[in-house]
Amino acid sequence: MLLTERLDEYIKRAKRNSNLVYVIFIDLDRFKSINDSFGHSVGDSVLASVASKLKECIRSTDIAARVSGDEFVVVVEASEQPYEILQTLKRLIDTFNSPLQINQHSLFMTASIGVSQYPADSEDGNQLISYADEAMYSAKQLGRNQFSFFNKGNASEIKQRMAIENALRGALHRDEFELFYQPQLMLGQTECIGFEVLLRWHNPELGSVSPSVFIPMAEQLGLMWDIGRWVLRNACEQGRKWQLAGVPFGKLAVNVSGIQLKQCQFQDEIITILKQTEFRADWLELEITEDFVMNQAEESIHQLTQLRDLGIDISIDDFGTGYSSMSYLKSLPVNKLKIDRSFILDIEKDIDSKLITKSIIALGQAMHLDIIAEGVENARQADILNTLGCEQVQGFYYGKPMPERDVTYWLEKQNYTRRTNCTR
Repeated sequence: MLLTERLDEYIKRAKRNSNLVYVIFIDLDRFKSINDSFGHSVGDSVLASVASKLKECIRSTDIAARVSGDEFVVVVEASEQPYEILQTLKRLIDTFNSPLQINQHSLFMTASIGVSQYPADSEDGNQLISYADEAMYSAKQLGRNQFSFFNKGNASEIKQRMAIENALRGALHRDEFELFYQPQLMLGQTECIGFEVLLRWHNPELGSVSPSVFIPMAEQLGLMWDIGRWVLRNACEQGRKWQLAGVPFGKLAVNVSGIQLKQCQFQDEIITILKQTEFRADWLELEITEDFVMNQAEESIHQLTQLRDLGIDISIDDFGTGYSSMSYLKSLPVNKLKIDRSFILDIEKDIDSKLITKSIIALGQAMHLDIIAEGVENARQADILNTLGCEQVQGFYYGKPMPERDVTYWLEKQNYTRRTNCTR
């Protein structure tokens, strides 16, 4: 009998007995990373083990069913006493907090759990499953490894997030991503030293979705490895085309997520892409976040050193927001620090932002690192940075992120400005 048919029977019985029915939607957190790291056979064993554990922690009269890949639904009939469902939810959470022993691997799993209730939320079984699914997304937003009850007030926001997630899963195959390029210059000059490569997503139904929304979502869904590989390959292919056409693009700086760096095959992947695209390693710069450096410094040193040995430059993005990472600089094979844009935004009126910026510049100079300021939006900010000794800049004042088709025109305009200034 189908889950929905059994659920309808539970609802009818609960109606006769004046009881409640709870639909519990369970999603395994980061299950895709287990498949990617250990293989699908281990993933299948995990799913079987989870199904077995679910049956152990519910009553024989309750329903437990797997509804898709890593998603399960539990249906519980209960009285109006709230402690009954809370005890069930606690047992479920505790079950996932225990490690799974799979093929000599000790795997720690967590789950996000959403709950809907008959009759308070709906008297329709399919709707209750849908509401429990929406509540599960709320649990994920709260930080995973917890449960959340359906709230009609949050329904529209959850539906929007679900729509974005569903569209994001197929965005790569539908060719909806595009690379934009933001110029980086020597301060006080018109010479372009490179471009930061920025990912943009435009969906026919959702329109343009902000990277601040879809990139964390892609990381949560386990999509970042494939998307990151697409960015690297397409950036290198475009750079090679510019090089063959004589376009002086300098270096291409590509953002790399911690998820990519943690993959043992990341270095091999980069070598393969460089060979296949005939893009030189010394034309490429990889940007890693300061947050990653702070949390993964010891594990990342070897990986970063190998990349640096290939001739690739390494820069730390958003530098200055996590002060404890400064002690790691001497052991990290980095070439450049990118001052976080939040300090540049306030540098004209906030003395603390100015002092922090000055300290970062002095630190970089002492360690023979390049320093670039992000988010420069006006001449006054540029003047202050020049006074402080910053040599490289990036921001709307110099050039907004632009599609590939506009880069050549922008460079020609810069070259014309430089030639004009030289003849004066």
